[in-house]
Amino acid sequence: MSDLTSNDDSGRMPDSTTNEGSESSTESAQPTESNSDSPSRSPESEFTAISLQIQGPLPSPAVLADFDRVLPGLAREIVDRSELEMKHRHEIEGRSLEAKIADRRAERRFRAFGQWMAFTLALSFGGGGVYLTVQGHPGVGGAMVSTTVIAVAGVFVTGKIAETRKTQHQESE
Repeated sequence: MSDLTSNDDSGRMPDSTTNEGSESSTESAQPTESNSDSPSRSPESEFTAISLQIQGPLPSPAVLADFDRVLPGLAREIVDRSELEMKHRHEIEGRSLEAKIADRRAERRFRAFGQWMAFTLALSFGGGGVYLTVQGHPGVGGAMVSTTVIAVAGVFVTGKIAETRKTQHQESE
């Protein structure tokens, strides 16, 4: 603690002290009136600060016992609330996992549908190109067959590149 006089205009706050104990209290002295021509003591304050760090979902049994001593039934309420929070968190995590599973299944179905559609289109264009070649249009038919083959090969190559990037992105997270 420090004494401050009425002539001290530095704006300093009284020092706070930290005492170890199980209860926290703040006491403040009542201000005293000072005469401007005679130095007097300024109001003094004493602070007791306690820091408690809890690791885990619940405080230690000793701390719970202290809570229960201060307010009977408080420890049971803290434990009950912790259990409710844990059940809620588990429910939310379960829902999140179910949603991820459903998303992956839908993604696989969508991908399979797209592959079947691509197969059907490639077969149609390739078949059309062969038909045109047989009917006497070798330039157009050859162009259709070759562009179909190039497109299918391009899809596989770009698909592999995209899949590699996606895998790398997921591993970095």
